[in-house]
Amino acid sequence: MIANADMACCAGDIDGALSILKAIGPAQAYYTQAAQRPSAPSTSTTARCVIGEGEREKERKKKEREEKERKRKRERMRREERERERNEEREI
Repeated sequence: MIANADMACCAGDIDGALSILKAIGPAQAYYTQAAQRPSAPSTSTTARCVIGEGEREKERKKKEREEKERKRKRERMRREERERERNEEREI
């Protein structure tokens, strides 16, 4: 459960992380760990956050590439349409 809260926190879901930690009761093994406020994230948490950021960056770049490709395709279609219109005008 602690790891799930860490992952939610890394994903930016602070409310979700807090709700996970609040759900841990005194009878559960991680109660003390959940109740303590860490002074800094653990190394493993930091590593997961960095890995998560890397994945988000890859996804962002992929979306940018896809958007550029869509723009190029739209521009190519516009050029072809203008060329067709010019050809039709010449035929008339």
